[in-house]
Parts: sequence; C-alpha cells; structure tokens
Amino acid sequence: MKRSISKMRMLLIPGIAMTAALASGCGSEKMPKYSILQSLRVIALQLDFPEVNFDGTNFSTPTATTAVTLTPVISDLYGAGRSLSYNLYHCVDPGIGVGAPPTCTGNPTRTSVQTSQAVFATADFLSPNFTGSLTPVSIDLASGTLGATVAALYAAKFGSLTAAQKFNGFSILIFFELYPTSDESKKITTFKRLIVSGPAKGTKNSNPSALTFLEGSTNLNTTQTLPSVKS
Repeated sequence: MKRSISKMRMLLIPGIAMTAALASGCGSEKMPKYSILQSLRVIALQLDFPEVNFDGTNFSTPTATTAVTLTPVISDLYGAGRSLSYNLYHCVDPGIGVGAPPTCTGNPTRTSVQTSQAVFATADFLSPNFTGSLTPVSIDLASGTLGATVAALYAAKFGSLTAAQKFNGFSILIFFELYPTSDESKKITTFKRLIVSGPAKGTKNSNPSALTFLEGSTNLNTTQTLPSVKS
C-alpha cells in the first residue's frame, strides 16, 4: 500500500507543476493591453445601415438605395504617419454562428470593393495621434458577384422559406484588411456583419454612430488632443 501511494505522489507532482506553469503562462503580465493605442489598430467599422431589406429579388436600404456606407475608424499611433492601404470585400455569411470560419475564401458570393486602396488623411486622422475615421466607402450590394449570385440563389428559395426565416433573413460579412503599404503581410483583417432581412420586418435595426457617442462629441476630434506624455 505504501508503495502505491508513493507512486501516486510521484505522478501527481509533475502534473501539478505543469498546471502551474500553464496557469502562469496564461496570466502573463507581458500581454499587451488592448485598451492602449500603440500599433496599427482597427477600432471600429461603422455602417450607416446595419440592416437592409431583401424582397427575394432586390436589395434596398431604408433610403431606398442599394448601397450602404462603411466608415472605418483606425489608429496607427506608432506609425509616424506611414502610408497605409486597405482591401475591402464581402460575401454571404458562410455560417459563423454555427462554427464556420469567418472568411470569404471559396465563397461564390465574394465581391471585391477596393483593392490596395490608399488611406488618405482626413480631418479626424491627423498628426501626431493618427487616430480617427477614414473616408467613408460606398458599397453597392446589387452590383458585382454578390448581387448577381444572391439574386439567383436566394431568390430561388425565398418563396419556400418560413415567415420566421424571411423575417430574420441572412447575413453578409464585410471584410476590411488594413496594412502598411510597403508590407501587406502585416495586414490586420476585421469584418462587420450586415443583416439582410425580408420586407415583413418593416423596422430595421439601427445602431448609433460610432462618431457621435464618444464623449458626447459629434466626431473624433477629442482624440487629436491626447496628452503628449503619460500622466
């Protein structure tokens, strides 16, 4: 009996040591704080209409157009004003809610909007903080591969959907890839989900603008007066 207990102790000690090592690794204080702006960062992707209508044939926004506007809010505090570029594309959600990876790779509805587009300084994205909103981009859902493919695939089965399925609709993922112009391998990929529901859902979801609720300001000008040194 004593020998068995000794063997159990020998087995338990390495296990406890390994657990402690893993725990200390997960709790490392060297992990960067996401709340601190330093390197290249996409802070938000703001859509003017986070939900649009699809009647089985056509897309439409609450303003009766087929286009939504995306406004990226980014930060490159340590970039010293370097040149930045981005790619913008979208596709029908492959099913990220049920475990599918968030990607448009191999998706027949993938549609490119911008490729290697230069980031231009705006009133909000200036030296020395280089943090703010970029020039808004218009995305016409009815054009390109997405419009043609969705109209063909989704319209074909729209009539067979239940009322609940038409009401809830489907999602489109809009991908924004930001990177230093000189090195696309360092790109940061983020995405925004756009809800597309049927006409039975008369009142579409409407989110507050990211440019209006920060500190009660109407824009991000407050970020241009950040202190130059740590207080």
